[in-house]
Amino acid sequence: LATADLWGLRLNPAGIAGLKETTAGLFFQQHFLSPDLSHQGLAAAIPVGNGAFGVSGDRFGYDLYNETRVGLAYAMRFGDGLRAAVQLNHLGVRLGGNYGNTSAITAELGVQARLTEALWIGAHLYNPGRAQLGVANDAGVPIEERVPTLLRAGLAYTFSTKLLMTAEAEKDIDRAERFRF
Repeated sequence: LATADLWGLRLNPAGIAGLKETTAGLFFQQHFLSPDLSHQGLAAAIPVGNGAFGVSGDRFGYDLYNETRVGLAYAMRFGDGLRAAVQLNHLGVRLGGNYGNTSAITAELGVQARLTEALWIGAHLYNPGRAQLGVANDAGVPIEERVPTLLRAGLAYTFSTKLLMTAEAEKDIDRAERFRF
């Protein structure tokens, strides 16, 4: 949440404002040797003036169930110690067979600030508009499936060029808070 790198497009888009050159990356992850639980993604960011544009996409699942996300972000530097960003995403959920699919548009807001030379703080708000996936099933029954709304805050402390410590707190408005270190 508080580092400047390409993968900020997945955690806090303000991080791409700290990039100095065009950057792109790919990832592939497969849990428990099961192709049904595979996760793939890509991201690219292009610095422009005091800011950066970023695009990302990822897919989780297999042919009977999958989730996709495509995002477009703009992040900006305000001096050397403050970065802010906004990102729009298109989310899709597809169920195999005759179950169909649904999608939603979500937004993200992120900020990062330097407290000292070694310490940065970051905050991120995901889906403040409480986007809803789907509006009714085939029988016309309303569906109340909402995309989670998340508020995250974190710290990044650089001990040396080889050691970085991070800490994060995350609160889903419908669930208990989680902590990561």
